[in-house]
Amino acid sequence: MKYRYLSSLLILVSLWSFIYAAIKYFFWWVFSDASFSPSLEMISWYELLGGVIAYIVGGAFYSSFRRSYVLFCVAIFAILSFVFGYMFGGSWESILAITMIGSWFAYWMYVIAKNTLVSQEIHETKISDTIVWWLVTILFIALLIFGTIAGAKLGETHHLHQIGMIILVVLLIAAGGISFFVRPKSEFISIDSSKEKLSIRASLSQYYSIFCRYALLLVSLSILWQVSAEFSQLSIAYSVREFAKSNAESSLLLLFSSVGAIIGNIASMKLAKFRIRAISILGGLFFSIILLSVWLFPYANSIDNYTIIQIIALFLGLFFGALINLIESYFFTLLWNDPSCEYGSAAYWLV
Repeated sequence: MKYRYLSSLLILVSLWSFIYAAIKYFFWWVFSDASFSPSLEMISWYELLGGVIAYIVGGAFYSSFRRSYVLFCVAIFAILSFVFGYMFGGSWESILAITMIGSWFAYWMYVIAKNTLVSQEIHETKISDTIVWWLVTILFIALLIFGTIAGAKLGETHHLHQIGMIILVVLLIAAGGISFFVRPKSEFISIDSSKEKLSIRASLSQYYSIFCRYALLLVSLSILWQVSAEFSQLSIAYSVREFAKSNAESSLLLLFSSVGAIIGNIASMKLAKFRIRAISILGGLFFSIILLSVWLFPYANSIDNYTIIQIIALFLGLFFGALINLIESYFFTLLWNDPSCEYGSAAYWLV
């Protein structure tokens, strides 16, 4: 079957995308009765910390061991983190911290592998880079919406907590299993060199080399993701505070931005021939809307028109989706021919 490895990759992306979206809102509600009352901002901080740890060690692990083995172990580690948090959570903030850091560490370890896998599929199948990344992004966005809604629903309904845990564990077992069906690396690092590859000094040297070669692309992608994530979180918080929306209702803003991102991803395939010009124009529009939102958000609140907020989310998603697909597909196409491919994938998210 010509595209069996690509099919396995898309299944892996779907499973982890749902898990990624569900765990934040599920555990936010599971810990809602705790004495320390965790906020989304607190959980996001633990996400950042878990991600940084993954980015530092991820490139070394993936360059030294078989990718499928690492992905399987990462899924098992996530299961242990979930079970630990569910069994002992509610009493101390340290339990939430351990659970969230472990969970996000596992997720971002998967992301590092996903990026190199996508680059490899583009190289091996000869499919257009924008088409492959479009498929991956569409699945990510669709499962992000579904996972967010499902995680919030399972978390806010107390008697569904056990069902939510079972679902997450089963999905992680499936993700660990499907890891053995993704495309293997063309060649593996010998066991003799694994100690050198796993050293912190060697890893830092690789990251520095990658950053020097791809600084502009790495910084651009990092800014886009960070600005988008912060704006989404602020929009949801603003909806709760100023428009008196519930957490579930405000999280539906993600639906509008996701629909926009899907449209943007589709449109980006037609813009690949004019990549540089398209990135310049779309980037200008993206940041212009964010700046205008400083005025538009209070205006929407003053006339009590929540539709304006939803339209802003839609257009920001559209420009973001097109930009990310155009830049990411180009970056990972270049990265595949780089000898430090795994480190490049980790460096992308570390920046």
